[in-house]
Amino acid sequence: MDRVLRTSSMNRDQYQKPAFTIIEVILAMLVLSIAISGAMAFRYFSMLDARKAETRMTAARIGTLLLETWRGSGGSSLFDPLGSIDPGILEINGQDAALFGGEAGVLPGNFTRLPSTSDPDYRIVLNGHNYYVTLSYQDIDTDTDGIYEIRLLNSDIRWRRDLGEGTVTQSDQAVRFTTCVNL
Repeated sequence: MDRVLRTSSMNRDQYQKPAFTIIEVILAMLVLSIAISGAMAFRYFSMLDARKAETRMTAARIGTLLLETWRGSGGSSLFDPLGSIDPGILEINGQDAALFGGEAGVLPGNFTRLPSTSDPDYRIVLNGHNYYVTLSYQDIDTDTDGIYEIRLLNSDIRWRRDLGEGTVTQSDQAVRFTTCVNL
């Protein structure tokens, strides 16, 4: 009989292997879920920042294109982007863009809006995203005869947070570029 007890005791020790308790498993799952949640949040915000950077870069390219075209025309106060820029040239990042007359934007102090018509601003649509451009200038330097020699050219590019069409407010995103030209 002693032999039988010893055998059953030996079998029991043989089947008792070290294992994780349910609490250890739950804690491991909790740590793993927190790590995965953090990685997913990081990825989401990284993609959001990349989209914002791409939008800002596109606006900068639009502003540079318009200012350099205007500067190339001598900084004329009669410059009209609708007639001056070949639609085939208005391509940004390999995508065609459309240039339309648009809504009023923001004008820096002491600058004159260009052109001086009732609808002076422009809307550029690129990949379904709307950018609103205000072009303005300021004559800043005169020679001894009182004739202006240097003109500042300014482009203010704004876009709504949703990149849609509609009214652009002061709180929406914007980039502004200024360059000068000798008259």
